[in-house]
Amino acid sequence: MHFFRVFGTLFNPLNVKKFWFALALVASFLTTSSSGAEYFVSKDGADNNPGSESQPFLTVAKAAEVLQPGDTCWIDDGIYSETIRPAFSGTAENPIRFLKRDPGGKVVISGLDPIDHDQWERVSDTQFRVRHELALDHENQVFRGSDMLFEARWPNPGPVLLEPVLATMKAGTTSTLIVDADLPDYDYAQAEIWVHAPRHWSNWTTTATGNPQTGQLQIEDTAPFHVPRRHVAVEGAQYFVFGVRDALDADNEWFYDEDQGTLYMHADSGDLPADPIFVKRRMVALDLRDRSHLHFEGIDVLAATIETDDSSTHLIFDRMTIKYPYFSSLASHETGLSQNDKGVRFMGKHCVLQNSEVAYSSGTGVALYGEYNQVLNCYIHDHDFIGTYASCVQLGGKGNVISHSTLTRSGRSVIDYAEMYQALVQHNDLSYAGMLTSDLGLTYGNVIEGGNSEIRYNVLRDNQGEHLNMGLYYDHGTQNILSHHNIVFGTTFSGFQLNHYAAYHLVYQNTFISEGAGFRNRWGNKYEPELNGVRLMNNLFSGTAQTLAPHYHWSHNVSGYLNFNPEDPMAFDVELVGRGVYLDGISVVPAGERPAIGAIEEEGMEFPVGHDFANLPTIDQTRTRPLHRNRILNSAFEHEDHLSPWESEGEVIKTHHRFKMHIDVDDEVGRMGRHSIELAAAGSEIHQHISDLEAEAFYQFIGFLRVDDDEQAVLGVRYADDSEFVSPHVIGSAPGWQRVNLSFQTPATGETVTVFVRRLTNGSGSVYFDDAGLVFESRL
Repeated sequence: MHFFRVFGTLFNPLNVKKFWFALALVASFLTTSSSGAEYFVSKDGADNNPGSESQPFLTVAKAAEVLQPGDTCWIDDGIYSETIRPAFSGTAENPIRFLKRDPGGKVVISGLDPIDHDQWERVSDTQFRVRHELALDHENQVFRGSDMLFEARWPNPGPVLLEPVLATMKAGTTSTLIVDADLPDYDYAQAEIWVHAPRHWSNWTTTATGNPQTGQLQIEDTAPFHVPRRHVAVEGAQYFVFGVRDALDADNEWFYDEDQGTLYMHADSGDLPADPIFVKRRMVALDLRDRSHLHFEGIDVLAATIETDDSSTHLIFDRMTIKYPYFSSLASHETGLSQNDKGVRFMGKHCVLQNSEVAYSSGTGVALYGEYNQVLNCYIHDHDFIGTYASCVQLGGKGNVISHSTLTRSGRSVIDYAEMYQALVQHNDLSYAGMLTSDLGLTYGNVIEGGNSEIRYNVLRDNQGEHLNMGLYYDHGTQNILSHHNIVFGTTFSGFQLNHYAAYHLVYQNTFISEGAGFRNRWGNKYEPELNGVRLMNNLFSGTAQTLAPHYHWSHNVSGYLNFNPEDPMAFDVELVGRGVYLDGISVVPAGERPAIGAIEEEGMEFPVGHDFANLPTIDQTRTRPLHRNRILNSAFEHEDHLSPWESEGEVIKTHHRFKMHIDVDDEVGRMGRHSIELAAAGSEIHQHISDLEAEAFYQFIGFLRVDDDEQAVLGVRYADDSEFVSPHVIGSAPGWQRVNLSFQTPATGETVTVFVRRLTNGSGSVYFDDAGLVFESRL
């Protein structure tokens, strides 16, 4: 864990009672003797043994067949080349536990199988071969001990996954022809090519075609993002060639001849390495689909992953090291090989990965989907070395948490917010994104209905993207996200990027430092500029603040700040004292006092970021509930069942349409995303009950309607006595969408109202609704 300033008493950023979350609780589970049976596994055992301490099983898989709720499996040191598939689930009271027996030892579940050293034969002074099947196609891997070896390529790769040695395309290159006089005179008949285009969002792979000539290589144009077409092969783009036997010329490189079923290996020394050589056989180490209440502690995973599904619940993974959870040599965004859903996969509910390391996935490190899953106190690094839209953590699902972790070194972003909903991202050290791509943020997401997701008390630093690099980046179509007390530095384009349209972002008490602008809002493309319900307050910006959009609130921000010290990011500046405004639920200073501008509100304030395996952190997950948040849940119909907790009357259709982005005109049946609601007949209505509103206050109900000619609809508010207050009739103007605002007052006798959208007419046209909001305006 990193403290950028350490002095005084540890600051409690939320000023609420803290509690030991899963760390202490799980430690209690794992150290208390189980009421069930104990089984033992050892490399000296046998699977026809009873699994006792004196007669252990040989494989963990055998133990997994017999363990019942409450049972414990103690595993001796060793490499276990197998897939573990428990036959049974545990229960909340009696989980099934898999534990490393020797606290100082090493237990590894491996996706690799060894090759018998005696089977290798010499081919030349520096090359060897062995007849051995590699059955995983583009997912094949070869290891020397626990280190991955590179498939033969030109140019030779260099020692660092995320810093490959590349060749450069020369003049005359087209989308289907690479021109480079440095190309060796190889046989490129089955060659594959990894392409690193200028101003690249994503890299891609393709195959050689035709008959290559000297200094030229014909390729298939499989470049992604053809609209706009930005990533094709072109002069100045970089690349490497693989899948070529002639490229086998560097120490520890390998080549597999699929036709002959033969693996070749190069050794500069002329001697086959004494270390064992392994090939990948299994994709999955722990198969926990449809399993629940299982605990794993101190067990490492190599060259395989943890697989779950939407039926997996209450799984705990503690003190694990997981390396190379996924690998593929191919990258294509448009054919499902962007690898952004790979790595360790959390697809279920209430699962925890804690105090653990995850490293070296060619795609995503941890795919955090499902519901209420958590990554706590973890070190997640060196991912997306294929250079696509993958990341250290891909954050989707509902209610998921990333806390007190270090996420660093990624081909693209370290967190992609993907489809996050009601997420919490806090106290993380997030660094070194953009190592193989550009035009990105350290964290990034587009078309997000965030459900008041909260991004707080993080340090984001050192984006390496060469073209456009940003810090905290919400691209077009993002809504309902609270970002506060974050420190961003080490970017060149903008510290905070919020592209339109955006809605209901609350951006409070942050420090945004960049060589370029502190804040930029742009790139709405085919959509009109719009920052509906966005509020920016008490933020500190270097450089300028730029926006083209209306409908936002801006106050008590400072631009053009020059005194930030990247060596001491939490240093307090007395020049900023008292220049902010107190924010209910956000400010750290006592009520009524004025905080300083930026993430550091007062002298002596500090907050921890990053992992600390030696001193387990205290983790508080209490959510912030600021006054101006959007009170409507599932406001864009992208989550839950695409309607709940809205209720319906009459003929209401949940519309699923093609994925809509800012590159298309805003005239379809949904705005951004994939879902909207159709009110299909007169009297059709959706409504949502909204509680916890202030009495005798003004609120605004906002939504977008697409109403065909000769049809009409309204937005409305229904009070406890069934009286209604409605907007003016919205009359047909399709295919365009209309923004409708309805201001109303809450009663003195109650703080709950029902907001609704209703179709009034019964013609042959259609009425669609999307992107709702309910926000506080003022007190009486």
